[in-house]
Amino acid sequence: MSIHVDNWHQDEAGINLGGGELVGLGHKAFNRIVNLNRGGFCFSANSSFATLLRYWNFRVSECAARVFSHLRKDPEETGFGWEPTSHQISVIGWDGSDGRYFVDIGFGSGNCVYPIPFHDGATQTSIPDDDFFELRCTDRLPGSSPNLQPDMQRYWTVWRRAARADGSSYMSPLYSFVLQSVAAVDFAVLNNYQYSSTNSRFRTMLVSTVLRPNGERRTLIYLDGMTDDEGKKAAKVYTTTAVEEGKREEEKDIEWVPMRVGPMKKVLERDFGMRFPADYAGN
Repeated sequence: MSIHVDNWHQDEAGINLGGGELVGLGHKAFNRIVNLNRGGFCFSANSSFATLLRYWNFRVSECAARVFSHLRKDPEETGFGWEPTSHQISVIGWDGSDGRYFVDIGFGSGNCVYPIPFHDGATQTSIPDDDFFELRCTDRLPGSSPNLQPDMQRYWTVWRRAARADGSSYMSPLYSFVLQSVAAVDFAVLNNYQYSSTNSRFRTMLVSTVLRPNGERRTLIYLDGMTDDEGKKAAKVYTTTAVEEGKREEEKDIEWVPMRVGPMKKVLERDFGMRFPADYAGN
């Protein structure tokens, strides 16, 4: 996400999507995540995590992934559709380990908070235990045509269990990737795409989300054009109930926050623990 404000030091200034400075990688991402207690999307979060792991002598392959176009939907009903390659994940190992592991700390509410063993058919629960994930390997991107795309490598796809209204369950893809290390310079290009492209969802949305120890999730979201009950420009803040097998999550503790600097800073500090330096000017 990227935002800019008319004047951050005035608490009633309006907040607008787009513009502002590029959310940087490297030391800029470190400062944002560690010193300001704030997150970032996949490229800043996962690249910083990879750097930390390498410091402790982990072997890390940073890979690029395609996100499923119909998240939480059943591909048997929607078909397979994939976004452009625009997500970052990691596959890690270490000397003496009995295998490698898939990790991702940059996919918001879709994350499995624990590493997934890196082999076909591996399963892992998250928080709570009913949040169930599976890693599958196929000879190509699921749903792709051998005739149109004949030269494909093996793809690894992370699936997550979801529930229908009638209580039945199915597995829905999150994203799919090739086990191939991607250079930092290429991730910088992808990071710039998510910031600047008119096709990027981060140009039209503002989101912050945090998982609580009990499995509930607190989220702030603003989609371009969103308004409260009075028709005023506002972001929605709500808590999602913990995942339970056979049940859909519900929203509670809903409030609307005006898209102005003062109210937004207050809720981001209160609910998400963010810190804002005195000279903060967006992003």
